[in-house]
Amino acid sequence: MKKKLIKFFILLTVLSLTACNSQTFNLLETTETINNPPEIDNSVDVFDLFQKVLRNEKPFSFANGFGTFYLNEYLHWEMPQAREVAVFDLFDNGNPVVILNLGPYILKLILFQYEDEILAYELGIRSMNGISQYGTFRWSGGGGSSGVARVELVGNELNYIIIFGVDWLWQGERVEGHIYFLYDRLISYEEYSALFEIEFAKESINWYPFVEENINNLITLETLRVPLEG
Repeated sequence: MKKKLIKFFILLTVLSLTACNSQTFNLLETTETINNPPEIDNSVDVFDLFQKVLRNEKPFSFANGFGTFYLNEYLHWEMPQAREVAVFDLFDNGNPVVILNLGPYILKLILFQYEDEILAYELGIRSMNGISQYGTFRWSGGGGSSGVARVELVGNELNYIIIFGVDWLWQGERVEGHIYFLYDRLISYEEYSALFEIEFAKESINWYPFVEENINNLITLETLRVPLEG
């Protein structure tokens, strides 16, 4: 059974000093979820499924209903190249995920097992950049919005959890500066900078060239996830 998401919102009327316009905090919503692992058919070898998709022997489907493709069809349609591959428990639910680094548009294709199929999400560099072994990564909303987040999977839905970041501070139609936040509370610039220093010091997941040898040995490529504290 899916459990309802519990949503926490950044303080939209901080200390009653800011009259925020309707576009200010669209990237500051943070979502806390109860992590429900997807339905996994243990009789199916997930790495066999991944390999069939990567070899164009089996199609995958986008979880948002965008369509079903063989990998070479998708790459031809989108015009990127599969450059690197990583295997990692991105959703922190004990199940491996295959991540393809695609260029030249710096896209990421996230492949995961759902029941006996492989589903996918496509994320751009602003949505997911610099994945650490803790499962955290950097995001940017353009302009003055950026920070660090992680993702969870509820059913087959990808949920962003923004951990900390920065955004514009609006006064009516004018930008008065920036606000810094950690989940649903405001923090100082110094605290924000310290958090970013910690993030940049984290080890990245391991990336490998997207070549036949690595596809054949996919199970050996997995990066072990480091538990995220706090």
